[in-house]
Amino acid sequence: MSEDALISVIVPVYKVERYLNKCLDSIVNQTYTNLEIILVDDGSPDGCSKMCDEWGRKDSRIKVIHKENAGLGLARNSGLKIATGSYVAFIDSDDFIDLNMMERLYEELVKQNADTVYCGLCRYNEEGNVIKVPMLYSGESFSDDEIIEKILLRMMGNKPENNNAPTFFMSVWHGLYSMSIIKAHSICFPSERVFMSEDLAFHIDYLQHSQRVYVLSDCLYFYRVTQGSLSLAYDKNRFDRIKSMHLQTVEKLNSFLEEKRYQQIEMGRFLNLVGGQIYSVVRRNEKNMVANVRKMVSDKMVQECLNIYEYNKNPRGKRLFNFLMDKEWVVLLIFMVRIKNVMMKIIWRENAY
Repeated sequence: MSEDALISVIVPVYKVERYLNKCLDSIVNQTYTNLEIILVDDGSPDGCSKMCDEWGRKDSRIKVIHKENAGLGLARNSGLKIATGSYVAFIDSDDFIDLNMMERLYEELVKQNADTVYCGLCRYNEEGNVIKVPMLYSGESFSDDEIIEKILLRMMGNKPENNNAPTFFMSVWHGLYSMSIIKAHSICFPSERVFMSEDLAFHIDYLQHSQRVYVLSDCLYFYRVTQGSLSLAYDKNRFDRIKSMHLQTVEKLNSFLEEKRYQQIEMGRFLNLVGGQIYSVVRRNEKNMVANVRKMVSDKMVQECLNIYEYNKNPRGKRLFNFLMDKEWVVLLIFMVRIKNVMMKIIWRENAY
């Protein structure tokens, strides 16, 4: 295969001293060697800054940026500003990749005449267990309006009647993207400290301009799940960020899509995130738990969505949950969450034997 295209690999680095070497080992030893590797030290307080410089001295393909801490999204933007590749990949510094990930992605991109390629991914925990994440598609290509319908909207969620169905994984780190699209439309990431998902915002801006997307099933990206993972951590400001993300998502989608195509999907996604925050609050069992849950379910934006969202079409459990939110029956809502948590613990205990 001709290695004529330079691929920029952007790696934001922050407090990952334990994992950084494994991540960078997997990148510098790629079978596809025409790489520009950009390490963005996001003001890391540990030894990562020194480690980045050491890696930069060892491999001439590595560029190092040192900046004040501002979060993942803005760190990626710093990398995009100096990237010179024809294509770009985003790798999180506590994860690692298969040694032929870049080769496979680029190989399929050329073969399929695509501007964007996604691969499969696996979760990797502290015990070294690898669990493959089921892929919505396998060896399929999409073009034009299919990209919106089957990739972008499926990243966001599903219609009310299929609320629990699988979605397309929205993280940018299992894809290879066209820099010409990114530059032509000045696409960048928002701060995840303001909006709930910088990856979804990027994909909305990017995929509306993509001409062909290919999805391969090979598990080439290894997502590390740790106790400190953002997805596992409680964030008291998360509800406000969920609302900000909803407003931003609607504004972005409305610029190029009819409301009827995305409204029910986006409202379902928003309400699912609100429900997730309610579960998180109940699990913590704080003294002000009831007040916090009441504040969320009585929120004007939540109630407006519940008035429009067709939750009566949801699967039974989700339908009941949204009904209780709609009626603002907080005590029953908390009771339902606690019952479900007990049931989940029993299932986990049984699966452990």
